[in-house]
Amino acid sequence: MKTGKRTVHCLAAIVLAAALPAATAVAGDHATAKQASPIERGEYLVKIASCNDCHTPGYGQHGGHAPRAQLLTGEGEIFAGPWGASYPINLRLFVQSLTAEQWIHAMRTSTARPPMPWYALRAMT
Repeated sequence: MKTGKRTVHCLAAIVLAAALPAATAVAGDHATAKQASPIERGEYLVKIASCNDCHTPGYGQHGGHAPRAQLLTGEGEIFAGPWGASYPINLRLFVQSLTAEQWIHAMRTSTARPPMPWYALRAMT
């Protein structure tokens, strides 16, 4: 993963996607993805990485729908298992406090309790 302008745009887009008006979904083909705006790419990444499943209250229970104001706020669901209890963080607050380099470092090195799929984030380019 490069830490240039493209990375900064994509990182910002992931957070801003929850706060800005809806954009058209990005199709799976490479040409369309290259033409997409940073916001559209961010929304696409958040959707296919299933970030909202845990970090948006009621998202799964409402068939993948939630008010934009609630997207990625991390409130709600508590996950319990042999590891103890896990609470999804507010991704909006977390990301806005990091530089692009800090975000990349966190995604490449951090670990968290289940059900956070750090292994999947590390595989993303």
